[in-house]
Amino acid sequence: MSVIKNCAKREAAKRMVELHGSAIFRDSHPDYTRKPQQNLISGIEKRDFWSDLAAAAGNELVDGLKVPAKFCAAHSSSALAVNAFGPFRHKPEKLNLLGHTGFSDSQFERPQQTGTGGRPSFPDFYAVGADHVFCIESKFLEPLDLKKAVFAEIYERVIKRLAERSWADVYKGLKSDPRRFKYFDAAQMVKHYLGMRNSLGDIDAVQTLFYVYWEPTNAGDLMPFKLHRKEVTCFSEAVKNSQIKFMAQSYEQLWTEWESESTWSGISQHVFNLRERYDFSV
Repeated sequence: MSVIKNCAKREAAKRMVELHGSAIFRDSHPDYTRKPQQNLISGIEKRDFWSDLAAAAGNELVDGLKVPAKFCAAHSSSALAVNAFGPFRHKPEKLNLLGHTGFSDSQFERPQQTGTGGRPSFPDFYAVGADHVFCIESKFLEPLDLKKAVFAEIYERVIKRLAERSWADVYKGLKSDPRRFKYFDAAQMVKHYLGMRNSLGDIDAVQTLFYVYWEPTNAGDLMPFKLHRKEVTCFSEAVKNSQIKFMAQSYEQLWTEWESESTWSGISQHVFNLRERYDFSV
């Protein structure tokens, strides 16, 4: 594990202690909350996410024999997604994404069958409106782990059947050089894309694969975060002509956009709560 990731995990836990006190954490795992609900910011409730995550494949909410539930980690990516998008799970009409509004349904971890016959793709959040569909992939500290693209052999046939040329080219590039993207998980985006192509083809709407990632307040001083941004830009350019749009923003960019464009009366408090929890340097 990188020095920067270790530091980020410590700072995430430190922020939780500043907000809630050290008693929130387990004695045996001092950066994991005692219950998943304790990892929520103000305004998010169990009903906003529990049934969705419980039905998904990640097993985020249940303690293992020797390890606590992943959702309980102060650095949990799943908890970040729930904290960010929780208010819109049962009230999608409040949501604004890249200027789009009018959402009528939403869900965490909605499965998208990729056409391989195996495990589906699970975007962190799904939102649909009359003329647009978003599948959102959320990242916290994952970009700090070096990536290697891995595809089962079945993907070769699925790519030929479903993929547009730009995405097929990205797939071929990843097969020939699995470490082409070191910080950005391009293979996961290809799998999400195939899930959308295979599962949402009958929906007559603009479809967007939206990548949202966390950065510390001093990201501009840290090479992994700078390289991650460059890789996101490179990937975006490679698939820019796709029917399924690929869009990317940092959480800070998203929250700033919400503050300026959202008409929901509670958005200012929601963004304040998010920044209070997740704005820190490493």
